[in-house]
Amino acid sequence: MGEELTKLREALENIVRIRELLIRLKTCPKELIFYEENVVPLLFTMYYLSFVSANLSREVSNLYNVNLSRNSKIKESIELIYEINDVLECMLPELERQIKILLKIYD
Repeated sequence: MGEELTKLREALENIVRIRELLIRLKTCPKELIFYEENVVPLLFTMYYLSFVSANLSREVSNLYNVNLSRNSKIKESIELIYEINDVLECMLPELERQIKILLKIYD
């Protein structure tokens, strides 16, 4: 699970770099508006969710090591991590679709 989060974080960071390059190219307002309204919200949401998921994973690992907490709380945290990751997986195709639309605007 940690490896998947690392890959997702790297992909999101690459997309942010693409955004910065687009801005440097001084894109016309139409592309920039599309990007800001359709792509950026997805990026920020996915980045935030991956950050939360990674932190929860770390906390669960710490709780297992300490073993002072209730196992039911650890299980609930693990289930939440999986739910967050499922949401991220569902969002990724939409992000890809929006990026394809953005690239078509440039053609």
